[in-house]
Amino acid sequence: MGVKLNVRPIVGSALTGSNPVLTTKTTTMKYKDFKDMIQTLDYQAKTENSLYKLNVDVYSHSDGYNKIIELLMSHYFGKEGCDWITWFCYENDFGRNKYEATDKGKLICQDIKSLWEYVNQLKK
Repeated sequence: MGVKLNVRPIVGSALTGSNPVLTTKTTTMKYKDFKDMIQTLDYQAKTENSLYKLNVDVYSHSDGYNKIIELLMSHYFGKEGCDWITWFCYENDFGRNKYEATDKGKLICQDIKSLWEYVNQLKK
Protein backbone atom coordinates (compact mmCIF):
# COMPACT_ATOMS: atom_id res chain seq x y z
CA MET A 1 0.00 0.00 0.00
CA GLY A 2 1.45 3.36 -1.05
CA VAL A 3 1.21 6.70 0.67
CA LYS A 4 -0.69 9.43 -1.15
CA LEU A 5 0.26 13.05 -0.50
CA ASN A 6 -1.91 16.05 -1.19
CA VAL A 7 0.21 19.16 -1.71
CA ARG A 8 -1.32 22.64 -1.76
CA PRO A 9 1.14 25.09 -3.30
CA ILE A 10 1.35 28.67 -2.07
CA VAL A 11 2.67 30.09 -5.34
CA GLY A 12 2.68 28.16 -8.59
CA SER A 13 2.23 24.46 -9.09
CA ALA A 14 5.79 23.31 -9.68
CA LEU A 15 5.61 20.59 -7.05
CA THR A 16 2.20 19.25 -7.97
CA GLY A 17 2.41 18.95 -11.76
CA SER A 18 3.54 16.00 -13.80
CA ASN A 19 6.94 17.61 -14.38
CA PRO A 20 8.84 17.76 -11.10
CA VAL A 21 11.05 20.77 -10.44
CA LEU A 22 14.14 18.78 -9.56
CA THR A 23 15.07 15.56 -11.31
CA THR A 24 18.34 13.81 -11.86
CA LYS A 25 17.86 14.21 -15.62
CA THR A 26 17.41 18.00 -15.48
CA THR A 27 20.52 20.17 -15.46
CA THR A 28 18.76 23.53 -15.21
CA MET A 29 15.66 24.39 -13.24
CA LYS A 30 13.18 26.16 -15.49
CA TYR A 31 13.01 29.91 -14.86
CA LYS A 32 9.26 29.73 -14.11
CA ASP A 33 9.87 27.13 -11.39
CA PHE A 34 12.79 29.10 -9.94
CA LYS A 35 10.68 32.27 -9.88
CA ASP A 36 7.86 30.40 -8.14
CA MET A 37 10.35 29.11 -5.55
CA ILE A 38 11.75 32.59 -4.82
CA GLN A 39 8.27 34.17 -4.68
CA THR A 40 7.11 31.45 -2.29
CA LEU A 41 10.13 32.07 -0.05
CA ASP A 42 9.29 35.79 -0.15
CA TYR A 43 5.65 35.13 0.77
CA GLN A 44 6.74 32.87 3.63
CA ALA A 45 9.20 35.46 4.97
CA LYS A 46 6.53 38.20 4.84
CA THR A 47 4.03 35.93 6.63
CA GLU A 48 6.53 35.07 9.37
CA ASN A 49 7.45 38.75 9.84
CA SER A 50 3.77 39.76 10.05
CA LEU A 51 3.08 37.09 12.66
CA TYR A 52 6.16 38.11 14.63
CA LYS A 53 4.85 41.70 14.78
CA LEU A 54 1.72 40.25 16.40
CA ASN A 55 3.92 38.55 19.03
CA VAL A 56 3.52 35.12 17.41
CA ASP A 57 6.95 33.52 17.17
CA VAL A 58 6.91 31.01 14.33
CA TYR A 59 10.65 31.16 13.67
CA SER A 60 11.43 28.28 16.01
CA HIS A 61 8.93 26.14 14.10
CA SER A 62 10.14 27.12 10.64
CA ASP A 63 13.88 26.67 11.30
CA GLY A 64 13.74 22.98 10.39
CA TYR A 65 11.99 23.66 7.11
CA ASN A 66 14.44 26.42 6.27
CA LYS A 67 17.33 24.03 6.90
CA ILE A 68 15.77 21.45 4.54
CA ILE A 69 15.24 24.10 1.85
CA GLU A 70 18.82 25.30 2.19
CA LEU A 71 20.19 21.74 1.97
CA LEU A 72 18.17 21.04 -1.18
CA MET A 73 19.22 24.32 -2.80
CA SER A 74 22.85 23.65 -1.89
CA HIS A 75 22.66 20.18 -3.39
CA TYR A 76 21.05 21.44 -6.59
CA PHE A 77 22.82 24.79 -7.11
CA GLY A 78 26.03 24.09 -5.18
CA LYS A 79 27.16 25.89 -2.05
CA GLU A 80 28.10 29.10 -3.86
CA GLY A 81 24.80 29.19 -5.75
CA CYS A 82 22.88 28.59 -2.53
CA ASP A 83 24.85 31.38 -0.84
CA TRP A 84 23.84 33.81 -3.62
CA ILE A 85 20.19 32.76 -3.39
CA THR A 86 20.29 33.28 0.38
CA TRP A 87 21.98 36.68 -0.06
CA PHE A 88 19.35 37.79 -2.59
CA CYS A 89 16.44 36.63 -0.42
CA TYR A 90 17.45 37.63 3.07
CA GLU A 91 20.23 40.22 2.91
CA ASN A 92 18.94 42.00 -0.20
CA ASP A 93 15.30 41.45 0.85
CA PHE A 94 14.36 39.75 -2.42
CA GLY A 95 15.94 42.61 -4.39
CA ARG A 96 14.04 45.36 -2.57
CA ASN A 97 17.18 46.71 -0.84
CA LYS A 98 18.76 47.36 -4.26
CA TYR A 99 22.19 46.17 -3.08
CA GLU A 100 24.68 45.75 -5.88
CA ALA A 101 26.81 42.66 -6.40
CA THR A 102 29.30 42.25 -9.20
CA ASP A 103 31.35 39.51 -10.79
CA LYS A 104 34.26 40.69 -12.95
CA GLY A 105 32.71 44.18 -13.05
CA LYS A 106 29.30 42.95 -14.23
CA LEU A 107 26.19 43.39 -12.05
CA ILE A 108 24.72 40.07 -10.89
CA CYS A 109 21.74 38.88 -8.86
CA GLN A 110 19.79 42.15 -9.12
CA ASP A 111 16.42 40.48 -9.69
CA ILE A 112 15.03 36.96 -9.86
CA LYS A 113 15.92 36.53 -13.54
CA SER A 114 19.57 37.59 -13.15
CA LEU A 115 19.85 35.49 -9.96
CA TRP A 116 18.59 32.43 -11.88
CA GLU A 117 21.03 33.10 -14.72
CA TYR A 118 23.99 33.52 -12.35
CA VAL A 119 23.41 30.47 -10.12
CA ASN A 120 22.94 28.31 -13.22
CA GLN A 121 26.18 29.72 -14.65
CA LEU A 122 27.95 28.68 -11.44
CA LYS A 123 26.81 25.08 -11.92
CA LYS A 124 28.79 24.76 -15.18
